[in-house]
Amino acid sequence: MSMSRKHSVSAETLRLLSFCPLCERRNTGMDAQMVGSSGETQLMYVQCRVCHHSLLTLVLQNGELVSSVGLVTDLSLEDLFRIPKQKSVSIDDVLLAHRSFGNKEYIRKMIKRA
Repeated sequence: MSMSRKHSVSAETLRLLSFCPLCERRNTGMDAQMVGSSGETQLMYVQCRVCHHSLLTLVLQNGELVSSVGLVTDLSLEDLFRIPKQKSVSIDDVLLAHRSFGNKEYIRKMIKRA
């Protein structure tokens, strides 16, 4: 899927995304942002204006039929665009983190950062 912010969103897709499955409110306002698309599939970042929970929603539009699958997330929209640019975590990174958790100096440094 290409990462892009500028795509058209159909009225049927917006209607489908007007319901928040978390606070169960309908038509209260959902902010929807296109994250990417590929053919008839769109990846949307959706945030409820009432409860402020966010969802990553995969929307498939095939002619008149529209279906979606959503995943609750704590990611921000900025996180979604930053993640693909991040370096992958290696096994050495995992081992270093594991060893560091028992290190009192490491814990002090992490507390100071917070």
